[in-house]
Amino acid sequence: HKIDSNSTYQYDISDLFRNIFHPKKERNPYKKRSGITLMPGIALNPTIGAQIGIKGVAGIVLGDKANTMMSTAASTASITTKGIMVFYVSHNIYTKENKWNIQGGWAIVKMVNPDAGLGMTKTFSGQSDDDILTNPDKNLFVYKYTSFSINEKLYKRVSDNLFLGAGFAFDIRKNITASTENNDNPN
Repeated sequence: HKIDSNSTYQYDISDLFRNIFHPKKERNPYKKRSGITLMPGIALNPTIGAQIGIKGVAGIVLGDKANTMMSTAASTASITTKGIMVFYVSHNIYTKENKWNIQGGWAIVKMVNPDAGLGMTKTFSGQSDDDILTNPDKNLFVYKYTSFSINEKLYKRVSDNLFLGAGFAFDIRKNITASTENNDNPN
């Protein structure tokens, strides 16, 4: 790739896709690139199981690049084999000349959460003090619930590198159910 010697070349996911799907097409370094990136999300771990989803990130400068920071937003939507579903959007917005900064996030989550009670584990050490907290005979409860969360903060720039502000956090959990391996309800 031929590039202006005064610019920095960045190879990103769109370059990778172009090289895979259009290997003979040359990159145009003067073409304005999108401020949005979408990626598949794939994960596997014992706590959540297998996960699949999509993640997105966007960025834009809402003023002069010389005196305004880039505003960003990120989002994900995913589902796991253990019944967890997540959708969230988070943002960090700077207005023209960084006069205001708005940060926050919104989330809707369908959660599955195992709980062994006080101590959180089913271990047995043989020490009477430890056994009170980690009773090996206690049941493991599985809590299922839906969570809604909104968090927003608004900051005003009062001088260079100093912002003052306030915000709020709203969290609610609904449809809470709990059961054990024997379908006992701990409530």
